Amino acid sequence: MSSKGIQIDGHIIDVSHLDKVLFPKSGITKEELVTYYNNISSMVLPLYENRPLTMQRCPDGIDKQNFIQKGVPDYFPPWIDRYKLTKEKGTIEQVLVNNAATMAYLANQACITFHLGLSQVDKIHYPNYLIFDLDPSIEDIVLLKKVVKYVKELIDHLELKGFIKTTGSRGFHIYIPLKREHTFEKVHDFAKVFATYLSKKYPQEITIEQSKSKREKRVLIDYARNSYGLSVVAPYSIRAIEGAPIATPLDWEELKDKDLTSQSYNIKNIFERLKMKKDPWREMGTYHFSLESAQSTLIELMDKP
Repeated sequence: MSSKGIQIDGHIIDVSHLDKVLFPKSGITKEELVTYYNNISSMVLPLYENRPLTMQRCPDGIDKQNFIQKGVPDYFPPWIDRYKLTKEKGTIEQVLVNNAATMAYLANQACITFHLGLSQVDKIHYPNYLIFDLDPSIEDIVLLKKVVKYVKELIDHLELKGFIKTTGSRGFHIYIPLKREHTFEKVHDFAKVFATYLSKKYPQEITIEQSKSKREKRVLIDYARNSYGLSVVAPYSIRAIEGAPIATPLDWEELKDKDLTSQSYNIKNIFERLKMKKDPWREMGTYHFSLESAQSTLIELMDKP
């Protein structure tokens, strides 16, 4: 098995078993995984830094046993930043992806998918994103895009700004950047009212039912991720799905492309896309919304017959 040492940020990362195939049908190797995360790191680190990481690791490939890991293993090197997150039953120490060396180290540990918290550790109880997870019940991209349109229309009506990405799996994620003045409870309550309003306005297309048996063919607007301690797949993270699809930020106009799906972009074509197109989320950090005015408008809409 091939191995080598690579120097990043003053750290030597011993990467091993580089020829191990992690995606058996598409033949994508561990070396390709490490190379991808090393190459994308400069773009994504501003979006990743100081957010508790949940790792999805597939040491023997995506078709073998894989696991979700929140806590930092004892053998992780001390130079990797970490944070003790307080939970109901104690604390859990999680990785912070604050530099390119950490990304490469994690990729060498077969961390295929990065899931990040919605808040940063300096104000851990105050998220700087609100997120809607649009989860389709059936494979119907036309219906899914219709629901995306409804969500965006309401965001615009509330004079907020949304940013969208593919999940790399089945749906889309829509983010609203926030001022860090609202607790998770406040953001969760706002997201619930938002999703409830749309589910009542478009009952044939949208549901807030978590139970799959009750969703029928409708798209779930999952607002529950707006909760302390939970996480969401990170932008530009690879998914543990054959072909290595990537959770990819989009421009809203791209939704008009009838060929666009949640798995359109992957480890093989993402850099070609980025050569041709600026990152759609490059300006996200300049927006910070309060929910006060939007909440008043939303309540008025809910009260209308």
